[in-house]
This record gives sequence, structure tokens and C-alpha cells, in this order.
Amino acid sequence: MALSRITDDVLFVIIDALKIEDIILLGATGRRLRTVTTNERRVWAPRLLTKELGIGTSELDPATCVRLTSLGCTPRRLCLQSLPWRVVRGGSGELGRKGKAYSWRPRDDVPASLLLSAAHDFVFCEVYDSSGTYFSDGFARKIVRLEDCDLTRFPDNVDIPLDIPAAGHPNIEPWYEVRLFALVGGVLAPMGDTGHCEGEVNDRWQNWSSQLRPFDAHGHTYINFNVAFDVETERDDDHSPATNFRSLAIIFDELEYDRHLDEMDISKLRSHLRNLGCDGELCFRNFFRRGHAIRAQPTQLFATDSMTPLPFSLDGRSRDAALRAAARAAELAALCAAARAAEACAEAAEATLKVARAEHAVLAAELGKMKAELGLSLF
Repeated sequence: MALSRITDDVLFVIIDALKIEDIILLGATGRRLRTVTTNERRVWAPRLLTKELGIGTSELDPATCVRLTSLGCTPRRLCLQSLPWRVVRGGSGELGRKGKAYSWRPRDDVPASLLLSAAHDFVFCEVYDSSGTYFSDGFARKIVRLEDCDLTRFPDNVDIPLDIPAAGHPNIEPWYEVRLFALVGGVLAPMGDTGHCEGEVNDRWQNWSSQLRPFDAHGHTYINFNVAFDVETERDDDHSPATNFRSLAIIFDELEYDRHLDEMDISKLRSHLRNLGCDGELCFRNFFRRGHAIRAQPTQLFATDSMTPLPFSLDGRSRDAALRAAARAAELAALCAAARAAEACAEAAEATLKVARAEHAVLAAELGKMKAELGLSLF
């Protein structure tokens, strides 16, 4: 059937069954399909309610979707920007084995055609339960306008108010974890996923890569990402059921160590995080808007990561260590192969020597026999 005979309504039904990647390819095949596949209301708005939107561990609830659109997010641009940030699970069912926090790390900046320029800046927070090895789908979500967060002390402290009721989720084995994103200047960037951090009870920490070049050429730098949960409980202690998830306090602690693994002081003039703007709020905005936060995420969070790490970063040092280990393994394998070859040559030489000795013994026996026969003939 010719495409011209298919109505738009039929095309919308077909598109509903496609994945986002297939819709992108379909839209590139012609002007009409480009128009149809970019329809916000029919094609992209329903995608906000599916797992294809990458900011949550599962599909969002209608109230959260309404909140996103009320803040000026266009569904198509939000969906396309969120593609790299989709969770990659290692299992199936209601409780999935932990896989990767994100699908892949984008190497390029967000193109102007996908910027959410008309949207208000905000922080997206999803709360989910985790027992360490397994995690469940998010049970609560909160979108906080950036102007309602305290960013003035960045990187020393960022306060994010939540006020999320915790009924039915006591925060006692399994514990709370949060998945965070910031939308700043039209760019959606990850703020971390504590389910992949170290920590206990209401404290989480993880080391991120830093773009600060170390003073010592053989030293290294990193950012210690630290999150503290402020959770209200029934008896005001960490071991009683939670009643309200009040807020988050996040510290981005910039650290430097020399070649001897001694910690070094980082002056304000040298600091990377403190020189992204004239004050804490502007530094925060530039850290997330200019892609620094994307580059800072550790490579173990990504299912696919093709970005080359800075040599002095934690990922770069880990990569160098892996390359050195691979080189040592290859060298050892070559030495083992050479030893086996030498052993085989020695065995072949020994066999040749044995044959030569046998031939020499035969010749000696024949020579002795000839001498004996010659002696008898003389008498």
C-alpha cells in the first residue's frame, strides 16, 4: 500500500508500537513522516508515562508528567535528552538485580535543537528502595524548582528540600536511595544515583572524576560526592520507621593527592569547581549546564562509555592500571610461550641427540665387528 493512502491516524497507531530509536529513523525517511513523528501530543506526550523516559527507574506517574510540562518541558526534547540516562537492569521482575545507572555517556554537548530552553530550571528526585543487591521501582518523585534550592554554598553544600511522605516505606532494610537529575539552561544532566554509591543508613558517598589538573604531574584529583538524607522518623532516630523524607544535603568535595598519596590543599584560585562562576549558584549552574557533571560521572555507572578519561582522573588512572595489567599479562604470556617453545626445542634436540647416540652405537658395534673379523683373517 502506498504511504500516501495511509492516514495520519493509522500512522500514529503504528508509531505507538515503535521504540524511540525507531521513531527517529522513521522520521528521517521523508518530510511527511518527519512532521508526523514530531507531533508532541500524539507521539511524545504518551512516552512520558513509559519506561522510555530515562530519568526514573520506571514509568512516571501522571502527576509528575503534568508537573514537568507545567515547567515548560516539551515531551519530545525531554525524551530525547533522557535517552542516555535510562537505567540498565541486570534482572527482571518487580525487584531487579542492580545493573548500570545509565545506558551510555554522551560525548557531545546537547544540540541547540534539543535544548529545553523554555523550561524552568529544576531538580528531579526519585526515591526508591534498595537492599544493596536488589532495588525496586521508584515509589515517590519530587520536582523542585532550582530557585527553591540553596545553591549559594556550592560546592561545599547544596540543600534540596523534598518533603515527601514516607507511608509504607519505613527506610529500614531496604533503605532509601535517590536518583537525581538537574535541568539547567535547557540541559538535562545527572546529579547522581545513590543506589550505586557506598554508604549506610542516611549517608552515601562516591568518587567522581575531576577536571582539575594536579599540581604534581604524577598526582591525581577527584570529587568526593557526598549525600546526606534528612529523614523524619517516628521516634526521631535512624532505627525507627520513617514518616517524611525532608531534604537532601549534597557536598562536592574537591580533593588532590600527590605521587606519594599525601593529600594536598587546593587553593580557591586553583579549584575547578569554585572558578566556574562568580558565586556558588553560578558555579553550580555552569557545572551542570556545560557538561562538567556528565564528564565527572564514574565510568562504572555506564553500560557503554566511549569517552576517553583524563589521565590524572580516577577513571584515567584505572584505565592506565588496566592497560598496564593487560600489557603485563601479554608480556607474561609471551614469556610463557617462549619458554614452552624453548622447552620444545630442547626436547627435540634431546631426541635428536638420542638418535645420534643410537646411530653412533650401531656404527661402533659394526666397527668392532669389522675389527674382529679383520683380526681373525690375519691369523
